[in-house]
Amino acid sequence: MTKKILVVDDDEDIVKIMKIRLANQGYEVITAYDGQQAYDIIQKNTPDLIVADLVMPNLNGWILTQMIKNHDQYKTIPIILLSAIVAQDSTPKADDLGDYYMSKPFSIDKLIDKIHELLEFK
Repeated sequence: MTKKILVVDDDEDIVKIMKIRLANQGYEVITAYDGQQAYDIIQKNTPDLIVADLVMPNLNGWILTQMIKNHDQYKTIPIILLSAIVAQDSTPKADDLGDYYMSKPFSIDKLIDKIHELLEFK
């Protein structure tokens, strides 16, 4: 069965690149451009894994992740958080909320490796 990944980022170029690369790995890719759109999608089409930016309009990645992790039906979905925020207090907070944190710019190959790893243990 094909694993479904939700990619959430307000940068259309990043979404496009991730969609192409993940589809080439055999994943079904769903996209959203803000946290609210992502949460609406999750309720209709629950993904196996989520890759989300932290800084987005409408509903940011922090709040989106909290909503997912506090919901019994969705709390086991692995979440990889991405951000260009380099503040020292961002990484611990991201690690507490999500399952993995990567700072932007990031290596798409390392991201794909982490996705494989998280989905293998799910």
